[in-house]
Amino acid sequence: MVVLSAFLPALLITGACATPLPGDFQALRFPSVDPKELLCQLPILKKFLCPRSGNSSLYVKTPLGLALGTPDDSGARRFIVKYASASRWAPSTVASTWTLPTGAANETSLPPACPQPGVDPSVYNEDCLSMTIYVPPGLSLYSNAPTLMWIHGGSFIVGSATGPGLDGSKLAVATNSIVAVVQYRLGAVRSMIVCLSMHANIVLKLGFMSPSGTTNLAVKDIINALKFLNKVSPAFGGSYSKITVAGQSSGANMIRALLAVPSASSLFKSAILQSDPMVSQLIFFWECCSQRSNLRTQNYGFLAPAVQQTLQSSYNGLIGCDATNSTCLDNLSLGAIINAQMTLFNNAVKLDASAGIAEPIRPVRDGSLITSPLDSSAAFPSVSKPILVTTVLNEAGLAIYSQFSSPVPSTSFEPICDASVGAERSKLIVDSPYYPATPGVDGGEPDARYGDATAVQGIP
Repeated sequence: MVVLSAFLPALLITGACATPLPGDFQALRFPSVDPKELLCQLPILKKFLCPRSGNSSLYVKTPLGLALGTPDDSGARRFIVKYASASRWAPSTVASTWTLPTGAANETSLPPACPQPGVDPSVYNEDCLSMTIYVPPGLSLYSNAPTLMWIHGGSFIVGSATGPGLDGSKLAVATNSIVAVVQYRLGAVRSMIVCLSMHANIVLKLGFMSPSGTTNLAVKDIINALKFLNKVSPAFGGSYSKITVAGQSSGANMIRALLAVPSASSLFKSAILQSDPMVSQLIFFWECCSQRSNLRTQNYGFLAPAVQQTLQSSYNGLIGCDATNSTCLDNLSLGAIINAQMTLFNNAVKLDASAGIAEPIRPVRDGSLITSPLDSSAAFPSVSKPILVTTVLNEAGLAIYSQFSSPVPSTSFEPICDASVGAERSKLIVDSPYYPATPGVDGGEPDARYGDATAVQGIP
């Protein structure tokens, strides 16, 4: 082994620094040899230097333990893991060992979702801080491949790492990069986020709350996911210095919060925000409160601590548990928690108008974790990162078409816009050529729903 350790550097250096043949020997040509290819023939080095293939690619030694994976039809390998754990309404702690998610039978199964409304309880587990990692074939320890960590949307009340369209295997193969899809606690069940509800069939936004007053627990979950990924990605052939965070809707909202957390800056290189809903907050506040004189002075980014405390006090009264009574809090049923959340949602704007109607409970600028408002009221953090901000095409389509199940006549377009965004902006939309009604079938009445959907998503 001593001889081999001395021979290895010499061979690598020789391969990299070969001296040209002099004069008369130029006619001699030797086939080029990649030192790594040669060393790959040595069984003792193959596992360390060479791309993994076959069954060996399903067993990866990480700093936290052995990871067992399962093959995907696309050629990628899928690994599921528990990246952190937390008690109900408490900050999470990053995992110190590689462990399958609670409720997962083995490495071939998919991790249970976090508790959420509208699904059978059998599909979720309260111990739900897991991620699904997709690794393309052919990576080795020295690949230094980029990693994309996807944060799912769902208005902070629904969604999971295994939701429709979130299988990252094909993306991993197409880009030769590692894709990690994470999930974070949803609703108020053992979580940081208070489930709000649906209003006029439009999914509303929500934020962070625990009876003790602890805020931003979801953001801390995602930070722990990044810490975990920084530790394990090199074992799969990735680079901890090439991590991009990406998310849509509430997932983009989460990334915006990360950008305001100085302690998280070193954990990722770049960010992609798709359909960040910050503007939606302003739109629905205008619609439901009509306080146009206050519209430009209210803060519709992160929640102010004083407002959060007002909402927190109301919520604590609704659940009927003292903030220090852990037994009472742990024994609260899901039904009791959701009922309290819905009551708070309906009354939040009455408790403090700046809470708004769409996101009365949301990430809080607490001054310790989230230190910047990320708006024009204060200097931006001195961080240089590539950031891509986009809007998903027809983002509002689901909300519009679920609210209006039948075609809407063109004469209804203007009043619907007026109710949503106010008369001043509504006129700009109606006069614009960018939001046409869908032509009617067989020459019938045009359907204004398409115009409504694109108008709502395109509000500046």
